[in-house]
Amino acid sequence: MSIRPRVLLLEDHDALRRFVGLALEPLELDLRKCASAAEARAEIAARGPVSLVLTDLMMPGESGLDFLQYLRSCGEPWASTVTVIVLSASVSSAQRSALAALMVSQILIKPVGVDSLLTCVRQALRLAPDGTPATPSTDPTRPSTHQAAIADHFGGDQELFFSYRRSCILQFPADIDEGEAALARADWPAMRRLGHSLKTVLRLLGDGAGAQHASAIEQAAAASDTATLAQTWPLLRQVLRHAIQA
Repeated sequence: MSIRPRVLLLEDHDALRRFVGLALEPLELDLRKCASAAEARAEIAARGPVSLVLTDLMMPGESGLDFLQYLRSCGEPWASTVTVIVLSASVSSAQRSALAALMVSQILIKPVGVDSLLTCVRQALRLAPDGTPATPSTDPTRPSTHQAAIADHFGGDQELFFSYRRSCILQFPADIDEGEAALARADWPAMRRLGHSLKTVLRLLGDGAGAQHASAIEQAAAASDTATLAQTWPLLRQVLRHAIQA
């Protein structure tokens, strides 16, 4: 008999707690529903480690962000690295930065569809489509697409790489918005700065093609080459969106 993954849900709205519970039923999780940060802390104290945390941000009293700060600093080894998914109606740029620092894996904007929620939780828990633990590939001829970046830029530290990658993915929606706005107002210095920054970020993540698009944007913006920017920006935007959805 397999042990069901224990998942902690922190959501103050009763109807939304029920929705998430119903949506995740096919995965046969040990879902612990909490209406407040105090309840979540009590649940952790009583039952110990969880495999995944799903949390809202805006709640009466202690916020989801407050709870995550507590979680990461409470001293329990599992709590400092447990995967966290945020469910929120809106997230500001400042909140995204704070969540990135807290190593939040993904942000889902409410209302979240059942399919999106299931897919996200399956990926976080490494579950197969039928809800059972997925078997990792052991094909030695198929190396991870991230291995070169981990070796070249992160000293072989996979945890550091994936922590950095999560923080970048949280930032990418803001980067897309910045690029769209800069292109619309023909702000070529802003496009140049964005291309320069993303060139480095994507190289660190091992995305050579994406880094080339970013470099092309940097060069085109420096030359005020509107035609090249109009052609290249959609390619870079697609790279960022693919990373967000992966």
